[in-house]
Amino acid sequence: MRNFGRARFYLAITILCALAFLGIKTKEYNDKFTHYAIRMADGKEITGHIEGDPRFLSLKKVQAAKMETIQFAPDPEKDARGHETKEAKAEEKQHHGQHEFHAVKVSDLTYLSAYVPSHNTYFAIYFTLTGLHAAHVFGGALVMTYLLFFSGAMWRKEPERVANRVEVAGLFWHFVDLVWIFLFPVLYLL
Repeated sequence: MRNFGRARFYLAITILCALAFLGIKTKEYNDKFTHYAIRMADGKEITGHIEGDPRFLSLKKVQAAKMETIQFAPDPEKDARGHETKEAKAEEKQHHGQHEFHAVKVSDLTYLSAYVPSHNTYFAIYFTLTGLHAAHVFGGALVMTYLLFFSGAMWRKEPERVANRVEVAGLFWHFVDLVWIFLFPVLYLL
C-alpha cells in the first residue's frame, strides 16, 4: 500500500512481541532448571527447590562432591486433584512465598534431578519443541530487525522488492505462529 512508515511500525511491534516471548521462555526455562524432584530410599517422591537454586545438579554430582546433606524446600502439599491443601495455602500466606529449607541426607536419596531434558520423556520433548520454536522466533525477529533498520534505501529505489521481502518474512512469521497454536495446547494444556 506504499506506506513504509506503517510497515516499519508493525515490524517493530512484532519484534517487541518476539522479544517478550523469548523473555518469557527464558524465565520458564530457568524455573525448570532450578526445580527438582527427589526420591527418598523409602520410595517417597518430593518436588521442590535446593538452596541457592543450582542448575543441572544430579545425585552423581552431589555424591562426587561428598556432600552429606542438601538443603531442600519441598513444594506445598497438594490434594488428589493437584490443588494446594488449605494448610499449604495458609502456610504460604504466612511465609509470603519464602522457601523453608530442610536438611536432607544424601545417603537417603535414590534419585535427584532438575526438570531438564534427561528428567523424563516429556521434558525431552518439551525442551526440543519449545527450543526449536524459540530459535525460529529469534531467527524471524532478526530478519524483521534487518528489514526495519536496513531496508529504507531499497524502499526508495524498489518499493515492490521491499514489500515482497516483508511479505515473505510475514509468511514465515505466520508459520511460526501457527506452530505455537499447536504446541501450546499439546505441551501446556494436555
